[in-house]
Amino acid sequence: MGYCLLGLFIVQSDISRRKIPNKLLLLLLATGAMSHLLASSSILWPMTLCICTFFIGYFLFKFNILGAGDGKFIAVSMFYFAYYPIAPQILSIALIGGVYAIGIYVTRWIKHKNFREALKESKLKTIPYGVPIYLGSILGVVIGGLS
Repeated sequence: MGYCLLGLFIVQSDISRRKIPNKLLLLLLATGAMSHLLASSSILWPMTLCICTFFIGYFLFKFNILGAGDGKFIAVSMFYFAYYPIAPQILSIALIGGVYAIGIYVTRWIKHKNFREALKESKLKTIPYGVPIYLGSILGVVIGGLS
């Protein structure tokens, strides 16, 4: 429940300001830690997964493939849902992200009638990837829970 609510605030911020606030990510990390501890499960595996995912996100950020906030959001999502299968989460994020990106670029192309002009606007150069991370994580948990 905490992930769904806080995730919506993160998505809203990513869409409107193209920023994912660290305070929301820390709050999401804290609620995930509390849920793991209340469920009497170890946080060693979630923390290990989170740290590994964070470093992968950091390198993707350094190579200008992913935004810094997006990498941190994926890492916190992996922490939150660490005891579910990881592959469905990653695949769901990637597939939803691909469809989402294509949809945004096609919409921009139609709106501007010229794809190059659509890309000239600075805000249009980025895609708020928080949306696919949020939806893909939830869908991945549902799919992983079915197997």
